[in-house]
Amino acid sequence: MLAAYASQAEQHPLAAAAAATSAPALRRTRALRKPPHAAPTLAAAPHARGSRTVRDVRMRANVVPHPTPPLQLQNAAYMLHSAARAGAGDGCLPPALRHLYADGAAAAAAAGPAPLSGGTPKPHAVELLSHVRAAEEDWQRSIRSEVLALAQEAGQPLAQPRRRGSGGGGGGAPKLAAAAGGGDGDGSGGGSAGSAPAAAPAKGFLFDSMDLLDAVAAVRTPNRSAFLRGADSGGGGGSGGSGAADAWGGLVALSLRTPRAAELRARFVELAPAHRQSCLDDDDCGGGSLGGGSGSGGGGGDAQRFGDERRAAGEAALAGGLLRDVRRFARRGVPPALRPGLWRLMLGLPAAAADQAAAAAEAEHLEQLLEEVRRVELVTDGLYELDVLHIGDDDKYFVFEEVLRDVVMAFTRDATVPARAAVATHAPIPHRIAGAGAPRGTVPPCGVQPFRGLVSYAAPLCFLWAERAPVYAAFRAMYVRYWCRLNAIRSAPGGLLHLLRLFEDLLRCHHPQLMLKLAELGIQQPLRLAMPWIQFGFVGYLEVGEVLQLWDRVLAYDSLSLLPALAAAVFVFRSAAVLAAPDADAVRDAFADGTCLKAIPLLQAFLFPQ
Repeated sequence: MLAAYASQAEQHPLAAAAAATSAPALRRTRALRKPPHAAPTLAAAPHARGSRTVRDVRMRANVVPHPTPPLQLQNAAYMLHSAARAGAGDGCLPPALRHLYADGAAAAAAAGPAPLSGGTPKPHAVELLSHVRAAEEDWQRSIRSEVLALAQEAGQPLAQPRRRGSGGGGGGAPKLAAAAGGGDGDGSGGGSAGSAPAAAPAKGFLFDSMDLLDAVAAVRTPNRSAFLRGADSGGGGGSGGSGAADAWGGLVALSLRTPRAAELRARFVELAPAHRQSCLDDDDCGGGSLGGGSGSGGGGGDAQRFGDERRAAGEAALAGGLLRDVRRFARRGVPPALRPGLWRLMLGLPAAAADQAAAAAEAEHLEQLLEEVRRVELVTDGLYELDVLHIGDDDKYFVFEEVLRDVVMAFTRDATVPARAAVATHAPIPHRIAGAGAPRGTVPPCGVQPFRGLVSYAAPLCFLWAERAPVYAAFRAMYVRYWCRLNAIRSAPGGLLHLLRLFEDLLRCHHPQLMLKLAELGIQQPLRLAMPWIQFGFVGYLEVGEVLQLWDRVLAYDSLSLLPALAAAVFVFRSAAVLAAPDADAVRDAFADGTCLKAIPLLQAFLFPQ
C-alpha cells in the first residue's frame, strides 16, 4: 500500500514522523549503536555496578556487532522515505525507527488514496507576514462582496442550471450576448430569454490592475521608518517635502530582499550580448510579427549557419525530452517552428504531436468542461465574456475571439486548478446549484474570479496552436505555475509584492534622477504605469513576437523576475523623453505605445550595460 503513495513523498506521514523525531530519541539510538570497542570505558567507570554493567555492555555489543555511523535526523528521514518508496516494510530500518514507520503507515492507510483529478493536491503556502496576510484577507473579502452583490443585483443565485436554447451552437461555450451590451439586438431574442448574465458592475469588471495595486499599496508595516510612513499617508501630492519620500520609499511598503543587478546578471548570464540569440542573430524571424523582427543577421551566410545550428540543437533537445537540456537551450531563445513542442516540454505536458492518446485526452477533457459550461450557468459568466470581448478589440487577437471564449469559459469550470496552482488566487465562494440536488461546490470551480485581463494569458498562445485543446492545456499549465503568482498578494520570492518591489529597486538604483523627475511631475509611483505590463507579461503592450520571446525566457529560467526587469528597462529607455516632459500627461504619452520596443535587446542593454 505504501508504494501507491510514492508520488506524495513530500507530504507522506512518514516524513512528518521523521521530522517529529526528538533529539533524546536520536541520542538513545546513537547510544545503542555505540561501537563495541567503547565497552571497556563504560565497564571501568568507578561507580559501575559490577558484573551487571559488564552484562549490559556485552548485550549492546551483541546487538550491533560492527561500528556504524551515528543516526542523524536527516538520515532518519531518508531511511523512512526510502522504505516508503520501495514498499519494503520496516525490515530495512533500525529498531529505533520501526515504530515511526508503523505509525506513518497507519496514518497513510487512514488518509485513503490520492484524488485522481487535478494531480496531487497540496496545501498552499501561508503568508508569513501578518500585515500582508491581513491585507490579503481584506482583498479577498472585497472580491467576495462584489460577487455576492452582483448576484443580488441580478436577482439570481450564484449557480443554476442553464436553460435549454440559451447556449451557442456547435461544441463551444455559449455566447452571452447581454454581457457588456454586446451581441445582436436587444439580447432577448432567440432562445436566450431568461438566461442573460448578471449585470456587470459599473466599471465593467470586478477589479482591474489598478484595484489590485491599490490593495498592494494598502499593506502597511510598523517597521517602516516614520519618514516613509509620513510619505505613505501624505497622498499623491506632487510637491513639498513628501515628494522625495514617495520617490525613494516606493509604493510597496515592505523592505523585501530583492536581487541586485549583479545577481541578475549572474542568474541570466545567457542573455549577455556575448551569447548569440535566436530571432536576434539569425534570420528565422525575418521581421514578421511572430518572431519580433529584431534580428541582426540580415539574411547573411553567418546568420543562416547560426539559425541552422540553433534548429538542429533544438530538435536534438526536443528528441531527448530532458527538461534540463530543453531549458538550457531555450535560454537563448526558441526558433518559432520548435516553440510549440519545446514549450509543452517545459510546461510538463506530453508531446502531443507524437502522443496521439495525450492529444485525444486533452480534447476530451476540454469538451467535458465546455459541456459543464452548457449545463450550468454561473453569475460570473457574463464578466468572463466581457473580458473576451475586450481583448477582441485588439487587432492582433480579434481573429481568435471564438477560441479564446471557449478556452476561458472552460477554464472557469476546471475544478483541478486550485489543486494545481502554486498560489491560491481567490478565496472560494461555496454554493449549491439551484433546483438540483448536486453537492456543494464553489463559484467559480477554478477559484479565479473574473478580472480584466485574464484572457490576456491565453491570447498569445493562439499563435502557437491551431486547435483549442493544446491552447487550453498550455494556458492552464502556465497559469497554475506562473500567472497565479501575479494575482495574489504574497510577499514570498516570485510573488507579486516581491516582483513589484524588484521593479522599484531596479529603477531607483539605475536611474535615481528619473525617479525624482517623476515625483516632481506628480507621478510618485511609476508602478501605476508598469503594473499592467508586469501583471500580464507585457501582453497588449509589446508585439506578439516580442511577448513570445520574453515568455521563452520565463519558461527557460522558470522565473518571473524578467518581467520587472524589462519594465525597468523600458523606463530607462524612455528616460530622455521623461526628463524633457513638461507635465504628467506628456510622461504617460511617452509610455503609451510599446509596439516598437524589442524585449530582448532592452533586457541586454539594461542588465549588461557596457
